[in-house]
Amino acid sequence: MAKRIKFAMVGLCVVTSAACTSLPATPRAGQSQVGGTVDSGWRDGAGGTGERTGVDLLPGLGGTTGTAGNAGVDLLAVLGGTTGTAGNAAVDLLPGLGGTTGTGGTAGLGNNQPDVGVDGRADLAVIIGGGGGSGGVETTSPGSGGVKGSGGAAGLDAIQPDAVAADALDGPLGGAGGIGGTTDSGNIVGTGGIIGTGGIISTGGIRLGEDAPIVADAPNPFVVLSHVPADGATLNDIGASVVVTFSATVNPTTVTTGTFTVLQNNQIVAGAISAQGATATFTPNYPWSLAASYAVQLTSDITDGAAHPLVATSFAFTVREGTWTSKQIGPLYASPGTPQVALSPNGNGAVVWTLDQDNGLSNFPNIFASRYSPGGTWTSPVQISTGHTAVHSHPQVAINNQAHIVAVWDYYDSTEASYFVNGSSWTAPSTVEPAAYYVQVALNSSDQAYSVVFAAHETNLIQAQTAPLPSTLGGTIYPVSATGTTSSNDPQIALLGSQGTMIVWSQDNAGRTDIWAAPFGASGTARVISNQLGPASAPQVASDVSGDVFAVWQEADATWTDIWAARFTGTWSAPVIISDQTSSASTPMVAVDGRGNAMAVWQQAIAGTGRIVAAHYAAGTGWSAPTVVSDASGAGSAPSIALDGVGNGIAAWTQVNASLTNVWVGRYVSGTGWQPTLRKMISDATTSASNVDVAVDASSRAFVGFATSPAAGSGDGALWMARFE
Repeated sequence: MAKRIKFAMVGLCVVTSAACTSLPATPRAGQSQVGGTVDSGWRDGAGGTGERTGVDLLPGLGGTTGTAGNAGVDLLAVLGGTTGTAGNAAVDLLPGLGGTTGTGGTAGLGNNQPDVGVDGRADLAVIIGGGGGSGGVETTSPGSGGVKGSGGAAGLDAIQPDAVAADALDGPLGGAGGIGGTTDSGNIVGTGGIIGTGGIISTGGIRLGEDAPIVADAPNPFVVLSHVPADGATLNDIGASVVVTFSATVNPTTVTTGTFTVLQNNQIVAGAISAQGATATFTPNYPWSLAASYAVQLTSDITDGAAHPLVATSFAFTVREGTWTSKQIGPLYASPGTPQVALSPNGNGAVVWTLDQDNGLSNFPNIFASRYSPGGTWTSPVQISTGHTAVHSHPQVAINNQAHIVAVWDYYDSTEASYFVNGSSWTAPSTVEPAAYYVQVALNSSDQAYSVVFAAHETNLIQAQTAPLPSTLGGTIYPVSATGTTSSNDPQIALLGSQGTMIVWSQDNAGRTDIWAAPFGASGTARVISNQLGPASAPQVASDVSGDVFAVWQEADATWTDIWAARFTGTWSAPVIISDQTSSASTPMVAVDGRGNAMAVWQQAIAGTGRIVAAHYAAGTGWSAPTVVSDASGAGSAPSIALDGVGNGIAAWTQVNASLTNVWVGRYVSGTGWQPTLRKMISDATTSASNVDVAVDASSRAFVGFATSPAAGSGDGALWMARFE
């Protein structure tokens, strides 16, 4: 709202001498003062205000100087205080010595204009600086000139806040100069007071006694008007963007990843930022993680089109928890089995499994596959292996963000592979290595496929190879383990970022089985990573995007079989026991997130019942004490574990309840722990289930694959995919 201010000052003057002068109608500089006048003869200094100097009774000693008066009190909001009067010098009684000069009074300080504008700018009138202090009066006596009185200091300018605004008023007047000191006849002339500094003149102001012009209110500060999600809201749409609306058009060049940030557990969330008009938008690279909490920060480095800084703003929101649904995929045949599930960080999915077709050709299982696109459904299964003269088994699968897939499997006494390149179709199977089995596979984001196989020849050799898609695996095989007569088994593979892979396996060593590790495609040699105190077996590995690797395995001592772990961060750490050594444990599995944390799960007999147990590795802290994940209603076994990019996880396992074996799941929320209320059975309670595998994408959306046995009165089983979203 516009406003008019009446500003009048009555009886206002500035002390520059004994006289009072009126203020000019326009802003002006402070006045200089006239130099001191010359007296004839000498005279005594007069005492300061409030007291007279003592009379000097002893010859040769000057009287004490009078104390300067204090500066006048500032009574009006816009007037500086009046300068205190200088004390006069004491009377010099003996000839030959000049009296001490009186000290000049302190200049009155100009009163600062209070900030009363709605927008932080001043809307009132002229400020006047305080007058300068008067110089001290000198004394003299015959034979020696008196010391000249010093001029009073100039009055200080009052400070006019924000004088550049369109509605700014007249600038402050400079303080008056101090009065020069008075001298006696024949001595040095007193110096004139210092010239008061002129006040700064601002545009569009008013003069004293005039009406203020009608002026518009100053513009509002640049602020965030609204944002979605709201502060404290729970976000239901995990694919939604964060949208911020400002009070004015934003300068898009100032909206960057450094000024508009989204954090989860104090880690920056990767995403795309755009700004247009009065709106800025943040879209995460991956959908928001289920059950996660996020903080949004916008800094004052964001500006509007007039370069006004944003009032810094922050808010927070959470994402809803997921729910479970199940879907049967594939034809109903007698024995679907060993499903293996893979999800890319952005949610592309693949599953491969074995299936007895029972189609009259043979009873040998073949390998089938199905694909999933985010927001869609699983495709109709296709058979990717060929032939009916031998068993196809042990399928493995890997997928990346481009939805490129590589599947491998054992075919009797050799290994085969098939590729799916997005937009094309599955390739015909090709032989990876003849006379070999137990093949593993990994696929990086650059479509570089790695395989590792156990060759069952006389050498008992762990071997590996690599090939870029869409080439076929089946080129040169490179040995990883040392050639010899000892048995090498259970190879596992994990990506080392862009530096190849880490391969871990078990190998007989002088009558004892140890866990070995060796890089492939990176520098390093094979070495033992286990404790070497007892037989070790069942290794499992997982790696994060930076190439850190976690390995877990089971290893027996004189009392129990324990779960051990080691970590690779350029070199392997010493192995540590992560189970509680109160009973034997087995079948460990491990998963990692994108922040250097890991989760291991295993089965362990507790109070006579098989239970699923977990231990969490926190980066910078280490392994936690074990936590029991399953309940005591039945014996749990065959666990599987997967983590998303921020550390939330899903565990799945089989559990015997009554006469059936069912599939159960548990939910881990980063920063909170395992959630007993989210533990549940997800398989049909009318048929037994088996062969559980779980995969999680970067947003904590999960698939659990499992096979069910034929129901009573039916000869067909089924493959199921349970979705957590």
